[in-house]
Amino acid sequence: MKRANYEIVTEESTAEVLVIRDIGPHSEYKTVTNAAEVVVAELYDAGELPAGRRLFYYDSLNNRDELVREGRVFKGFAPARTIVIKEHESPEDLQRAAEVFRSCLDRRPGRRRK
Repeated sequence: MKRANYEIVTEESTAEVLVIRDIGPHSEYKTVTNAAEVVVAELYDAGELPAGRRLFYYDSLNNRDELVREGRVFKGFAPARTIVIKEHESPEDLQRAAEVFRSCLDRRPGRRRK
């Protein structure tokens, strides 16, 4: 089976975040999830992952998650969630959303809860 086949999602990528999409076909190529170590190293070696730039990906089921890394070394997976703030939400709703978001960040590999 060949290496993972993915593309850079330019319309979602920024200087702080690189977004890629697993495009398969998975009968011929590994998924990004199953080849995460190689994908991180390839993108790092290509100059796409300078220090501090996070790597998000759409997996083969089109779920968006993060590939956590240190340099060119893959460290694990983390959930990537989008928080939508609506004008009609109360301060209490926003506080609850912030607490949920912080708890997700605290569960990332290498992070300890305070």
